[in-house]
Amino acid sequence: MTVKLHSNGETDLFMMYQKTEGITEDIHSDYETTFSNHVVIVEQSGDKEKSWVKANLAPGAVYTQKDWNGGTLVVQVCSITPGTPDVAKVISFVDGKTTASCFRTEGKCADTKKKFFVNSKKRGCWWARHRNTELRCSKWNVSSMCPVTCGTCGYENCRDGGKTFEHDGLRQSCSWISQSSEAIKATWCNKSGVSEVCRYTCRDHCFN
Repeated sequence: MTVKLHSNGETDLFMMYQKTEGITEDIHSDYETTFSNHVVIVEQSGDKEKSWVKANLAPGAVYTQKDWNGGTLVVQVCSITPGTPDVAKVISFVDGKTTASCFRTEGKCADTKKKFFVNSKKRGCWWARHRNTELRCSKWNVSSMCPVTCGTCGYENCRDGGKTFEHDGLRQSCSWISQSSEAIKATWCNKSGVSEVCRYTCRDHCFN
């Protein structure tokens, strides 16, 4: 199935689930880890025009495109469930006009109090609030650490913070915690403030 995202004055986007079977079974190994069993977003301006891959999304991943129909287009993969057929749950909306969430939430949305790293410099949500908030929130993954300050609670409050953060003098990341054993994951999620950063991994703020 292919889903077309269309808006007047915008280049069309197409969403599709890329499964490695049938004609895609022999996908090149260079692309297998990034495209296999992912939701792929492709841009194409017309039927006979060239198409361009804009994103390939695993569960929990988000694609955003600014200045789409007066807001920011948000596409998030909530889950991919293997089966016959596989089922990919995806939401899309224009932030600033509508909103959606992969999860029913408790209404909690909070900026992390932990320090995190932006271009190797130690920052915090206080830094994003202090001045040039829009510019600083647009830096890679800052909004995932500071959803209240950046106004992105609608789609960030059940997504892991994407920045390396500091805990008790050590650098840590939600991606490392999420890939650890259940025992290690539970230990880290119970540490002060970690569940506010690793919201998806720790599920503290979310209900399925």
